[in-house]
Amino acid sequence: MKLLITGLTLKSIQGELGISVQLASKHWIRNFEKLDVQKQFALFKLLMRMN
Repeated sequence: MKLLITGLTLKSIQGELGISVQLASKHWIRNFEKLDVQKQFALFKLLMRMN
């Protein structure tokens, strides 16, 4: 989750985790669906409210 809110690109996340860009994209989409957010900024706001 930390990688999502830091603003890294999928390619950067893929490099950090050692996975394919496609797999990083699937995880990205799944996390957005689970949290019911549409954009990265909405995810950031949600996480800020939780802390």
